[in-house]
Amino acid sequence: MNFNQCFRNLGLIAIALSCVGRTLDAISLDEEGYYDIVIAVNEKTAQNANEKYLENLKKGVQDLSDFIHESTGGNFSIRSADIVLPDHWQIDADAFATTQHYHNADIRIYHEYQTPETINPTLCGYPGRYIELPYNFFDEEERGPYGPTGKALLTLWARYRWGVHEEHGYPDDPVFPYFWKAYRLPEESEIVPEDYRVTNCANTEVKGKFETLDGEVCNTNEDELYPPPADCRFIPDEENQTATTSLMSFHFIKSLTNFCDVDTHNKRAPTRQNLYCRHLSIWEVMRESMDFKALKENNQNTKRPINYRILKQVSTPLLYILSDGVFTPPEPVINGVAAGLDSIFNETRNWNVLASTNIFPSEKRTDSYDALYPLNFPWFEREKFVESFKNGFGQRDGFRTFAAAIQDIGTEVKERRHKAGAIILVLKFGEPQDVFFNAYESEVLGTILEQNIRVFSLEGPDYHTIEPALKPISELSGGLHFLIGNGEDDETNVATVISEIDEILKADAVPPSRYRVVHKDSIRYNSSTNGIPYPIFVPYSNVKKLTFFIDMLNTGYVYNLKIAKGPENVNLPAFSQTYYWGEIEYTVPRYFAEIEQSFSEPTEWEYSYECGSTECYSMMVAIVELDEAPSSPIPGDDIEITVTTSSEEDFIADLNVESATSLKGTEFAIYARLEKNGHPINSPNLTVTAHVSFFSDDASVGGLYPKIVPLLDDGAGNPDLTANDGIYSGSILPISYPGGERGVYQITVSASHRPQQEEGKRAAAVMLKTQGNSTKTSPLPVDQVSIRCGSGYQGCFSERVTEPFMKYADLKRRIEFRGTDTFFFELKAAASRILDFKVEPLDNASDTYRFSWTEPKIMTAFGAGRARIYEIYYTEDFNKIFSTVTDMNRFVGVPTPVAPGRVMTYDAHIDAGFKFYFVMRAMAHENAPTPVLSNVIFLHAQNPYPSTTTTTPNPDATSSTTTSQSTTSMLPTKEPTSTTVPSMSTTNGHY
Repeated sequence: MNFNQCFRNLGLIAIALSCVGRTLDAISLDEEGYYDIVIAVNEKTAQNANEKYLENLKKGVQDLSDFIHESTGGNFSIRSADIVLPDHWQIDADAFATTQHYHNADIRIYHEYQTPETINPTLCGYPGRYIELPYNFFDEEERGPYGPTGKALLTLWARYRWGVHEEHGYPDDPVFPYFWKAYRLPEESEIVPEDYRVTNCANTEVKGKFETLDGEVCNTNEDELYPPPADCRFIPDEENQTATTSLMSFHFIKSLTNFCDVDTHNKRAPTRQNLYCRHLSIWEVMRESMDFKALKENNQNTKRPINYRILKQVSTPLLYILSDGVFTPPEPVINGVAAGLDSIFNETRNWNVLASTNIFPSEKRTDSYDALYPLNFPWFEREKFVESFKNGFGQRDGFRTFAAAIQDIGTEVKERRHKAGAIILVLKFGEPQDVFFNAYESEVLGTILEQNIRVFSLEGPDYHTIEPALKPISELSGGLHFLIGNGEDDETNVATVISEIDEILKADAVPPSRYRVVHKDSIRYNSSTNGIPYPIFVPYSNVKKLTFFIDMLNTGYVYNLKIAKGPENVNLPAFSQTYYWGEIEYTVPRYFAEIEQSFSEPTEWEYSYECGSTECYSMMVAIVELDEAPSSPIPGDDIEITVTTSSEEDFIADLNVESATSLKGTEFAIYARLEKNGHPINSPNLTVTAHVSFFSDDASVGGLYPKIVPLLDDGAGNPDLTANDGIYSGSILPISYPGGERGVYQITVSASHRPQQEEGKRAAAVMLKTQGNSTKTSPLPVDQVSIRCGSGYQGCFSERVTEPFMKYADLKRRIEFRGTDTFFFELKAAASRILDFKVEPLDNASDTYRFSWTEPKIMTAFGAGRARIYEIYYTEDFNKIFSTVTDMNRFVGVPTPVAPGRVMTYDAHIDAGFKFYFVMRAMAHENAPTPVLSNVIFLHAQNPYPSTTTTTPNPDATSSTTTSQSTTSMLPTKEPTSTTVPSMSTTNGHY
C-alpha cells in the first residue's frame, strides 16, 4: 500500500493517521483477559497460491480465541490480531507496521518450519517466546493436517502462554511412551486390570480401538509382556465419546473441550506435564501463570469477533533521535535540530519514515534510555514529534550512560533485521553518569558496525575526556561527528548533519556494512592459566583490516599483552593502551591493536597476557573490515541467536517467588536459541557461552568479575530440557547481599563454530538421519509424533552448519534480581532437579538392577559445584511420593557425588515379584532450600527378566561423561506389605 493508495482509501487527509500502525510489541493482555497479538509471515516465504489462505488463517485464529474462552471458563479471548505480511505479497494492507515485525511476533509462519511447535525452553508455568507454524497449517478452512485448526492452535497456545505441557505419549519414545502399563495401587482391588493403555489424561475412559498403521488390530492383552508395536495407534470413537478432558491429550476428539484439573489429573501417566510440572494438573499450573495473575477479580470477558489488520513493513531507514536527558545543549543547537526534523517530515516523500525520540539515561533500572515518542510516523503528527524532541532535555538521574543507549538501540535494530537499516542521531552535552554501568566501546562498535547503521553525533564539552567520546563510532559507521557549544559553527554543523540524514532517507536505504565481528569472548586468567594463548579465527577471505580490542574488566595490572600468533610472514601488531570513551579518569584500561593488510584466505591468530597471581577478567572483541560490503550473505550472516531467561518477566527475577516451576532458592536460567533457515542448529564443535556482567547500585563492583557460563543443548535438565533442539541453556546464581536488591545483570551470548576437517563430509549423512520420516500414513487426523529434536520416530529437522562462524546477541533488557538474600551467607542454591533417573536389569547378575542418573549441579556464586549426598526412596504406594518423602523406605550405601554432568550408577538386589516406585533427590548445603524430587520410575522385579524392555533406548543418545563406580544394596530394607504377583515387565520412564 503506497501513499496514494492510503489516501485514496481514506478519502480525507484529516484521518490520515488511520494509515499508521499502532505501537504493539507482540502480545499484550489487559486485566479483563483480552489479548492483542501479532501474527507474521517470514519475508522469504512466497505468497500462498490458495486464494482462501488469509481467510482460513483468520477463521483458525478466531476459533482459537473461542476455544481459549471456552476452555478457561470465560477468562480470556483474543481482541485483536495484526497480521504482518511480506512486502512482495500482492495483498493490500490496512496499515504499515510500526514496532510489529516477524521477529517479535507471537505466531510466526515460515515455509521452512516442518511441524507446529511452541518455543518455550522453561520448565513449567512460565510463558514461552513464540509459536512456529508450517506454511500448510492454514491450507484447509477448519480441519487441516493437525486436526481442527482452532483446537490444534489451543494446545500450542497453552504451552506458549501458560507454560503447560502435553499429556500424551509418542510412538517408540523411551521417556514419554505412547502406551504405559497402569499397575494396581495397594488400595485397588485385584480385579482392576494391569494392562497397557494409551498415555493420556481424561475425566473418564476415552473410548476407542487400537490399530496399526496398516489397519490391523494391535494386541493389547494384559498377558503380554511387552507394549504394542511402535506403529500401533489409538483410534478414538468419535460417535460414542463421553470424555471431555484433556485437550492436551487428544485435542482432535470433538468431545474434548477442557483441561484436566486436580480431580481428573492422571499423576501416574508418563507425560511431559507430569515430569516437567511435578505431577501438577494443567489447571493447577494455569492458575499460577502470569496471565491468570494479571486478571482483575471477577473480570468480564466475552467472546467477540477478532479485529484483524493486515500490515506490511516500510522499506525506508529507521530514524532514532537520542538526546541527553541530564544536560541541555545550547538553544541554537536544539532549535536547529528541531527545525531540521520539521523540514524532513514536511517532505511528502518521507511520509513512510519510522522515527522516534529518546532520552538517556532511563528512569528504569533495567533500561538505558526512554522513548518520548515511540517508533511511529512523524509525517502525520510532525508537531508532536518535534515537541517531544525539544522537551526531552533537562535534569534526570539515570542508571546508565549514552554508550549503553546507543548499544541498546543497535540491539533493537538487530532484532528487527530491518533491511533498509537505521540512522541514530545522538546529542550529548556533558560528562557520562554512572560510569560503572557503562558499555564497553568495543561492544558498541561491534553492535553498530556489523549492521547498516549510521551514527551522527553532536557532542558538547566534557572536561573529563581528552578526545570526543563519540567521534570514532560516528566516523567508522559512515556518519558525522561535530563538537557543539563553541558558538559560531553550531548552526552550520547542525545543518550539515540534518542534510546528510535527509540524503540517506532519499536513498531509501543505509548502505550495507563492510564490517563483521569475528570474535567476542570474556576471558578469565588465574595463577594456573596465566599466559595461555586464546585462539581467534577469521573465516573471511577478503579482509582489508583487522582490529583487536581488549578491555580489562577488573584490574589494571597486566603485562605481556600481545598477539602471540598470526599468519606466516605477517608482522604481528602490538597493543596500545587507549582511553575508555576518551575518559582520562577511568582506571581500568583498554587496549587495541590493528593490522591493515589484505588477507585473501581465512586466518588464525592467538593472543595472551599475564596478570600475576591475581584472578583477572577481560573482554576481547575482534572486528574485521572487508574490502567491500558483501552483495549476498557470507558465512554466519543467516544464523540467528535469540537470548531469553527463566524470569517471568524479561527484566525481573524474583528469587522469593515459588510457583509450579520457580522454587525459592533455585538458580537463574539463561537460554539461547540458534537457528538457520528456521531450523535449530545442532552441530559438533559448536561452542555457546553466556557472558554475564553485574552492575551494582552503589558502583562498588560494577561490571567486575563477570560470570562466564557455558550453554549446553544436552537435555539433562540442568536446565536444558530437550537435547538437540537448538536451545542452549545454562544457569547462574546471583551475587548475594543481605538487602537482596543491589543491582542488575547484563547478558550477552556468543556462539562460535570451528568445524573439523571431516565434519562437512559427515554433515549430509547426519541430515538424512535426523530428517528421516516414517513412510507409513497414520489413520488419525494428526499423528502424535514428537515434533522436538531427539525424541520420536519422526526425527528432528535440525540444521548441520559446516561453515565456520561467530555470532553474538545481547539480552534486550537488563535483569533486576530480587530476593538474592535467599542465598546469603552460604551463597548456595538448591541442587538441580534430576530428570533422567532410570533403572534396568543387569544381564550378568540375577535379581540385580542398575539405577543411573546424571549428577546435577549446585550453583554457588563462584560457579557450579557438586551435591552433598544422594537419597533414593522407594514405596509401593505411588501417592506417598506426594506426602512426606522421608516416611518412605530409603536405600543405604548410595555413592557420594563426584562431579556435575557425570553418569552415576547404583546397583541393588531386588527379589522377583516385588513392585516399587522409586524417586531420588540430591541434597545440597545443609541450609540450602529443599530440592525437588526427581522423575519417578516404576519397577516390577522378575526372574528371569524379559530380554526386551518396554521401551526402546534412543540409539542417538550418547554421553560424554564418565560413569562412576557403582555400589550394591539389598532391597527391601523393610518387608513389603504386598504379596508376590506373577512376573511382568518393568516400565522405565517417569510417572
